[in-house]
Amino acid sequence: MARMMSTMRALNSAMTLILELKEAILQTQSYKLHFLARIQHRNNEIKLISGSLMNYHTDCISNLFSNEFTEKLNWDSQRKESHAYMVKTGIENVTFNQTKLVLTYLESGNLGGAFQVLNKIPNPNLFLWTAMIRAYTKQGYYAEALILFNEIHAAEIKASPFILASVIKACAGLKTLQKGKEIHCYTISNGYESNVFLSGALVDMYAKCKRIEFACQMFNKMPQRNVVTWNVAITGYAQNGYPEEAFNLFHQMQLEEIKPNLITMIIVLRVCASLRSLQQGKEVHSYAIKAGYDLDVAVGTVLVNMYVKCRNIEDACYLFEQIPERNLVSWNVMIAGFAQNGKPEDAQRLFCQMQLEGIKPDVITWNAMIAGYAQSGCGDEALKVFDQMQTLGIKPNVVTWNSIIAGYAQNEHKDKALKSLHQMLLSGAIPNSVTVASVLPVCADIASLHHGKEIHAYMVRCGFMSDIIAGSALVDMYAKCGNVEIAHNVFDKFSRADLVLWNTMIAGYAMHGQSECALTLFNQMQKENMKPDHVTFIGVLSACSHAGLVQKGWEHFFSMNQVYNIQPQVEHYACMVDLLGRAGCLDEAHRIIINMSIQPDSRIWGALLSACRTHCNPELGEWAAGHLFQVDPDNIGSYVLLSNIYAAAGRWDDVAKTRILMRDRGLQKKPGSSWVEVKNRTHTFTAGDTSHPQMKEIYAMLDILGKQMKLAGYVPKTKFTNHDED
Repeated sequence: MARMMSTMRALNSAMTLILELKEAILQTQSYKLHFLARIQHRNNEIKLISGSLMNYHTDCISNLFSNEFTEKLNWDSQRKESHAYMVKTGIENVTFNQTKLVLTYLESGNLGGAFQVLNKIPNPNLFLWTAMIRAYTKQGYYAEALILFNEIHAAEIKASPFILASVIKACAGLKTLQKGKEIHCYTISNGYESNVFLSGALVDMYAKCKRIEFACQMFNKMPQRNVVTWNVAITGYAQNGYPEEAFNLFHQMQLEEIKPNLITMIIVLRVCASLRSLQQGKEVHSYAIKAGYDLDVAVGTVLVNMYVKCRNIEDACYLFEQIPERNLVSWNVMIAGFAQNGKPEDAQRLFCQMQLEGIKPDVITWNAMIAGYAQSGCGDEALKVFDQMQTLGIKPNVVTWNSIIAGYAQNEHKDKALKSLHQMLLSGAIPNSVTVASVLPVCADIASLHHGKEIHAYMVRCGFMSDIIAGSALVDMYAKCGNVEIAHNVFDKFSRADLVLWNTMIAGYAMHGQSECALTLFNQMQKENMKPDHVTFIGVLSACSHAGLVQKGWEHFFSMNQVYNIQPQVEHYACMVDLLGRAGCLDEAHRIIINMSIQPDSRIWGALLSACRTHCNPELGEWAAGHLFQVDPDNIGSYVLLSNIYAAAGRWDDVAKTRILMRDRGLQKKPGSSWVEVKNRTHTFTAGDTSHPQMKEIYAMLDILGKQMKLAGYVPKTKFTNHDED
């Protein structure tokens, strides 16, 4: 009896102490440490108490880790102190407390602490494994999440659908198709094949691994599909370069009476923007109004972006004004819209207005302003904004530099574009694939193979060789620099070339007169089920033109509409006129122009005029020149061509009239120029220029080459030479 009374007194004393501890936690840090010291002082007494006391004690420590307490205290350090106390008192090994510890660490984002506790649990249950894997996946530690899943699998624990969903998400994040397929097989073998949640995750995984055909199969096999699954499938098509299919899926979704939600609207409107399809965008806009989604700031912002991308700046501006609470993203979209549509002044006005309304610009806003000025050819203004943002302490990012470089490149300031790249590297900014794709065309335009090779090496080091856009620019650079063999080697390294890459390689072969290679590549492209577009046929028809393949050219021209449902555009007619003109079929060239369903432009008239010069047809040349002077009156090359045609025909009065017409219109022929790169330096030569420091040596070599050409039997064609001079 006495012993029982003693035990009861000890229990009451311990319970009082525990209550004091809970009260202390709710108060100050000093009180908490004070009572922890008292607990440690009576630790031996507490250890003698029965299992009832341990349960009370466990409950107290569990409460110590509950959300109610963690929200009131500065937790990370105190959680660790409490964990340390549990270790000292010997109650850390109670499974319930360990579970609480793991969950508490996970809630705070301390994955390391959670993992340490998990390692001390002999046989973690499925609930803990699920929590751990979900937390790792949520924070982007995809590889670690897969390692944890492997431990479950090794322990022969059957994974739940919740675990598998997180693991599939990890595979999608890592873009590891093989592991994703293994998990897919695991879901089937464990009877989860009909699970809508898992099926949606698998559709997303296959789409992110660039295997849209597998994603499509998975989606079509699903017995039930909710709005989330439809959104995943639509996003998958859009992100893999199939915007038309994404929009068709949106229609199918409605036919199956699945109501699109807010997320659906945002996804589909982005698809319409990528398609530049105003009609489809308006259709979705109408649906958003009926469903009441247009009042949402996110939907309103995406609508503005859609109208901007479709170059309907007036409607975009109207919608922007209707957004009830415009946020920074909304302002950025509208400012970028003005900038992209060649209205930098309006962008500047909005830029000032947003600051007056208390919205502080971020680096995206500044980038939009810089891009607007740069793309409009206002390089000085772009640089002023660039300097201003740095003065205000906003550090330019890679997008900022890309805007500067692209602006220079698009406005024919090639040297400044390369200089900006150098400055970008000095600033510590790291060029990305977009930078590379902007600079490579500059190297191609100035035929700087050395710089192009340097960028190629950089792409290899940084892993950009899998980027299709940068890869296409690299192929184009090598082709334009005259090294079509390396261009093809780069092309071959892409296991899944897209249409742009195919078109670039076909055009590269056509450019160098390797028509057979171009047409072979076109046939190979069709065998690989890659559907050609209008750009493809420009390369194909150009290849036929260089090789004089008139019949083949006609076949491909007619197949555009009859086989591929592609309406010929001005560029295709220009290729056909050039093909027929080179082959001397001037009557056919004349006939095709007369029967055109669209208005001929300067390219078509120029091709015909050039053919008339080659084949000495002054009458048809006059007709072509008359139209050419109307559509492009300031192109002096056209006057020179006509003058030479008259000269070849001995019509000297007409030569004089043409020269007078040139003078009356203030036209003066610019001297021809060419350049060559030697030992990493580009040398430019202009007709009649003697300023090059090695000019004597150059002319001496030209004399030697001229004599060797004569000895080889070469006779230059000079009938037009004298008439090209003013």
